[in-house]
Amino acid sequence: MDKIKRVFVSMMLAVALLFGGVFSFFGVNHVKAKALHGEYYGADNIIYYFSDYYPTLSNIEMSSYFGAQRMFYDVQRVDENEFSSMVSSNYFSGFGMNCTFILDIKMFTVDTGILDTLFTYLKEEEGCYTGLMLSGYAASSIEDWSFTSNVDIYCTVDFSELEIFAEDIVTRQCGTNPNYAWTTGNGTLDNTTFLFDNIIDNLSEHVGNGLMDLQESSPFFMYFINALFENVEPESTLEYSSYEEMLTLMGIRLLVHITGDNYIDLITGNMESITSISYSTGNTQDYAVVGFSNLSVELYTMIGNFQLGVFNAGVVDDLYEAEYLLPVHILEADKIDFGSDGLVASICTGSANDASAFIDALQALLNGD
Repeated sequence: MDKIKRVFVSMMLAVALLFGGVFSFFGVNHVKAKALHGEYYGADNIIYYFSDYYPTLSNIEMSSYFGAQRMFYDVQRVDENEFSSMVSSNYFSGFGMNCTFILDIKMFTVDTGILDTLFTYLKEEEGCYTGLMLSGYAASSIEDWSFTSNVDIYCTVDFSELEIFAEDIVTRQCGTNPNYAWTTGNGTLDNTTFLFDNIIDNLSEHVGNGLMDLQESSPFFMYFINALFENVEPESTLEYSSYEEMLTLMGIRLLVHITGDNYIDLITGNMESITSISYSTGNTQDYAVVGFSNLSVELYTMIGNFQLGVFNAGVVDDLYEAEYLLPVHILEADKIDFGSDGLVASICTGSANDASAFIDALQALLNGD
């Protein structure tokens, strides 16, 4: 199965961040009182999927097996205490007949008492089919597995799709990725600016603290920085006293979008402004945009204007080619709205190694096999 798909992403992807998102750059905001809402509340045959980071089973993949109309994704970057509060407040309720509840925890160790309370309630009160996926870290503190008597399907997952995502970004940018027909990369990462959006929590705690701290801040940056240094090639005459200084001297910048036209440099802590990105054959700065599902309206609009601009100017023959000039990499961390127009982006839909076995087991469960 192809792990990277180049598709049109509708404007609803950006609007969702303003009106329905649950992320903030300096913490977590909860905006929903119940897991299911709107037309999904109380509906039958819904497959509800909760993840604390990004789903192991992407919406694109799950929809291809079970139908898009059945899928409901709820991605919230919560910790153990926040998750426990959600369980105790009866957040996970409102399921109709023959619904499926999938819990995918990656970033915190789980309390088995809380899991037992949750899955007992889902089975006995809500009548749900249940699935559980835990990363090795999330499962590391579990000694008593008796709570799984109310879990129909369980598997341990890794971060393989996140590693694929990070490596794809870097190798494409330096022109060594065979998955792309052509690239503006000149074989190096020199003078490349990476624009990150909706990808790091508690940002103020990590700005200017160095690459090691950044790697420890999230699995994504661990894989991304590893990929960066596997592909970066400084000139032998370049003198530097730290890796951070090396990247700065090479013109490699890691910028996080804050709001409006404001970005912050993760290495230097400096504020940046990028009113627009223009293309010319003499341009010395390459850009790549990286996001987890939701892009902010401002960044979405800037990229869209660039793609339309180079198309209208005749620099490219279609919008798909425009995405080669300004790569846009998105990990499907939540539902993405696709259409026949909008922003062209490369979507990473690859799932972890155990994903196919989980889907097979889920199909058998729902079919009564």
